[in-house]
Amino acid sequence: MATTVQEVFDMAMALTDNCAGDTADYKVRAVPIINMLSVELYQFCAHRNISAGERPLPVFVTKTDDEVDLDDGLARGALPCGLAAGLLAEENPAMAAYHAQRYDACLKLLRNAPREFEAITDVYGEKLGS
Repeated sequence: MATTVQEVFDMAMALTDNCAGDTADYKVRAVPIINMLSVELYQFCAHRNISAGERPLPVFVTKTDDEVDLDDGLARGALPCGLAAGLLAEENPAMAAYHAQRYDACLKLLRNAPREFEAITDVYGEKLGS
């Protein structure tokens, strides 16, 4: 299942406690902010094979029913925090700073996560639980 712009937007609105309020202005600004943040998050997509010297970009979204070109974990975990921070930057700097801090924490975890996993060799030759 691919995450849509609308789903990311709904999660960001829930984070900002603005689920039922007037969100028309936020929705207009959400698509460009998602496009900007997606470029930053795209490098962490697990299913992307990036050759040396290449810098691929995520698919550009233009409307709320478009799918975000990120792994669902990134689209649902980090992207809503970044979007909430971007949407609240002028209106509520304190809340924007909180969400920006959460987004930065996600990026820090992603940067420190191993990109490739190695198989562990059993040097003892015994199976556990035998």
